[in-house]
Amino acid sequence: DSCGPLPPQECDLELPFIESQCAVRPVDPEDPKLTYWTKIEYPWLSLPPPSMGLAGWRDPYIIHRPGRDGHDCWSLLIGSGVKDNGGTVLLYTSRDLLDGWELHGELCHGRGNAATTGVMWECPILCKLDTRPSSATLMPHTKGRGHIDSSFSPSPVPVSGPGNSDGGSQDPLPHFFCVSPDACTNPAYYWLGPYDPVAKRFDIDSSVGPFKLDLGDVLYAPNTLEDTAKGRTLLWGWNQEKRTKVDAYDYSGCLSLPRVLWLEKISHEASAGSEASPSGAGGWALHQQPLPELSQLRIPHR
Repeated sequence: DSCGPLPPQECDLELPFIESQCAVRPVDPEDPKLTYWTKIEYPWLSLPPPSMGLAGWRDPYIIHRPGRDGHDCWSLLIGSGVKDNGGTVLLYTSRDLLDGWELHGELCHGRGNAATTGVMWECPILCKLDTRPSSATLMPHTKGRGHIDSSFSPSPVPVSGPGNSDGGSQDPLPHFFCVSPDACTNPAYYWLGPYDPVAKRFDIDSSVGPFKLDLGDVLYAPNTLEDTAKGRTLLWGWNQEKRTKVDAYDYSGCLSLPRVLWLEKISHEASAGSEASPSGAGGWALHQQPLPELSQLRIPHR
């Protein structure tokens, strides 16, 4: 009785719940810990697009802000999918963060690939990653541990992003695109590939992937934070519980420890021997490592 009116038939996803995009504000924006929050009483985006046969519509993620990188409006992603067909990510734009959002189109989709990447793409992420941060913001490098790699071959599709910071190559850096398919029992997948900021399209067909974001079986629904002070991108995820006793606890799941993401150039020899590299040309590898500040939590010499 308190959920409000039902959506019109053309916007009804036929789910046992109604999906709308809502927001909260900090009670005291000056509080450095942002301890208390209050809900905005109206959805800033109340209905999914009509007559698309969507399997879901949730998990907004902002990719552009007005005044940054030449953009004049907000842009965000919403995870979705086409029933019995495959996942999709919808892109919306607005000049007002909490009003006036309009559907721009699809960022990319996986229609026809439901068997491999799922029907519903939850928690979409699209971001620029820089090359390796300074040694002060990483743990000591340990070869073969803590890294999950893939390669990327440059595409003629226009790509946004900074050039290679080492000055040795003019290849554009790929974008990092990640989704969590269907259900929390599935792994999160990522691609590395070209993004066109004018058309607002991620060219998934020219990308490499999908690859598992994590080699375990509990990480799901990741999100990122741009740490501008230290020039790095951080990622968290939701860790599922693996308990077998149902209704024995009053909580479920927790957030993972944060990790740092960055890109490193792959040599021509290494990428030529990689099945992930479509052309054998030099590419890029995704690297990830626990946040180095976590080492301060350890007791010395233990």
